[in-house]
Amino acid sequence: MGVSSGLAVFWKRFTAASTMLLAKAKSISSGQRKIARRIFLAAAFIAACPLLVHFGRLYGPRLWSNVHVVNFVVNLIPTMFSILFAFVIDKDLEHKMRKIWRLSIILGGGLWSFLLWHQQALTDQQNAAQMSSAVTQAVNAANLHSDRSFGNLNTRVDGLGKELDQIATTLSTSFKNATNELDVNIGKVGRVNPPPEPAQLMFSFYDDNYRNTSQPSETAFSSVNPNGSYTFSFVVRNISSVQAEAAEVWIHLCQICTFAAEPVRSDKPTGMDENSRHIAIGDLNAGVSFQKTDISFRVASRVPSVGVAFTWACKNCGSLKTTKDFTVVLDIRPPL
Repeated sequence: MGVSSGLAVFWKRFTAASTMLLAKAKSISSGQRKIARRIFLAAAFIAACPLLVHFGRLYGPRLWSNVHVVNFVVNLIPTMFSILFAFVIDKDLEHKMRKIWRLSIILGGGLWSFLLWHQQALTDQQNAAQMSSAVTQAVNAANLHSDRSFGNLNTRVDGLGKELDQIATTLSTSFKNATNELDVNIGKVGRVNPPPEPAQLMFSFYDDNYRNTSQPSETAFSSVNPNGSYTFSFVVRNISSVQAEAAEVWIHLCQICTFAAEPVRSDKPTGMDENSRHIAIGDLNAGVSFQKTDISFRVASRVPSVGVAFTWACKNCGSLKTTKDFTVVLDIRPPL
C-alpha cells in the first residue's frame, strides 16, 4: 500500500470520527465543546504533519532556491503586517474610524509591497543591463585586440612577403649570373676529347701465310740444321691506328730448349731465366712491322714439337704485359 492510499484511508476514518464527534457536541455543554474543539484542532494538526513533511520535502528546496518566489513572499510581508495591525489596534476606535483605519493600513501595506516589487524589477533590469553592457564591452575589447593582433600580423606577413620577394629576386639574379658564367667557362673549355686509341701489337711466325693475310701464323715447321739446331723466324706488327710507344718483346723457349745463338738486338737482363731473352723495339708506327727476327735453339730430347711464347708491352698499349703461346713443329729426321 502506497503513501497516498494510506492517507486516503486515514482521512476517511478521520472525517467519520469528526462527524460523530460533532453530532455528539450538540448535546454537550459549552465547556465540553471548547475541549472537544481543541482536541479536534490538535488531531487535525497531527494529521496534517505527514502531509506538511511530505510536500515540504518535495517542494521546499525548489521554492527556497527560486528567487521569484522568495521575492514574492518578501514583498507580501508588509501587506500581511498591515492587515494584522489594521485588525489588532482598532479595538478602541469608533465604528466609522475603524473602517478608515483598516482601509488606510491595508492600502499602505499594499503600496509598500508594490513599491518593493517595482524596486526588485528595476534592480533585475539594471543587473541585466549591466551584464549585457559588460558582455558587450568584453566582446568589443576582444574584437579590438584581435583586430590589432591580426593587423600587426598582416603587416608582418606583408613585410615578410616583400622580403621573400627581394630574396627570390636576388637568388634568381645570382643563379642567372652563375649560369651565364658557367656557360662561358664551358665554352672556353670546349668539348672533352675522347681517350686515345690504345696501341695493339700482333706476333706471328714469318711465312707465306703471314705475308698474304692479317691473321697471325701461330704454328711453324722447322728442319734440323747441320749443327743439330732448329730455327724459326717471327715478326711483330702494329695493327692499331696509333703509334706504339716504347714497345718491348720477350721470347720464351720451352724448358728443354736452349738458345743456340743470341737473337739480333736481344739482351738478357740480370735475373732473367736462361730460356728467355728481351728485345727493345722502341716506337713502332701504325700498320708497320718490326724487322724479321731469327731464333736458333737446341732441344735436349727428340720431341715432335715444342712451345714458344711471346710477351709484349708498350707505353700506350692500354694494359700490362701480354703473353701468347705458339707451337714449333720439329722435323726430327737427320739432315741429308
